[in-house]
Amino acid sequence: MTASRQSTGAASARHSASFRDALGWELRKLVALSRTRWALACCVIVPVIAVVAVKGQQRPPKDSLFGRHIHDSGYAVPLLILGFAAQWAFPLLTALVAGDIFASEDHLGTWKTVLTRSVSRAQLFWAKTLTAVLFAVTVTALIAAVTIGASVLFVGRQDLRGLSGQIIPSGTALRLVIASWGTALAPMLGFMTITDTKGNDVPNPVFEFDVCFDPHSSNTPTGVVIPPPAAPPAAK
Repeated sequence: MTASRQSTGAASARHSASFRDALGWELRKLVALSRTRWALACCVIVPVIAVVAVKGQQRPPKDSLFGRHIHDSGYAVPLLILGFAAQWAFPLLTALVAGDIFASEDHLGTWKTVLTRSVSRAQLFWAKTLTAVLFAVTVTALIAAVTIGASVLFVGRQDLRGLSGQIIPSGTALRLVIASWGTALAPMLGFMTITDTKGNDVPNPVFEFDVCFDPHSSNTPTGVVIPPPAAPPAAK
């Protein structure tokens, strides 16, 4: 029985080591990509530029959430930027790097080499999936930290006025702003599982943005077609 337990423990150790090896290899491949480094650099530089640009506006964007308070509290600026980042920046960053983690193997024809590793297909799948998740979490945390830090540095730590007019103390406002940025994680993880109208996985979610510019293009993997405007009724 002791020998059986030892063999079971050794097999479990080999299983864990194989998964760690696959995960480490996928992380090294992701870090080696130039677009990964450029994406992380943009996550540090662009939020600072955005905060400075927002602070310099003479007319606050009152039609946006917390836009009218960007000069009154440093906690209103990251909430304003979060609205834009959640719609465009987060999906684009995820698609450009992590969204291509499976499609690149097919595009480069390296599946035959990858599948010869001493790991199972399930381990390889979860290694790639966890790598994509870690990148999404890193991007979200980095942009949130830089945006909040730059906003507090350039605007201040004043109390925040809520949407209903209540005054939120500085400490509470900071916790609420961090929690608000944390809510962006779920949509980002969901974006990595996009499927087309027939239930097939989208090769690279970045092509989803094609519908914004040319909805009738053949590069739109989901087959989304924006209907043309309705014709005016004929005059009687």
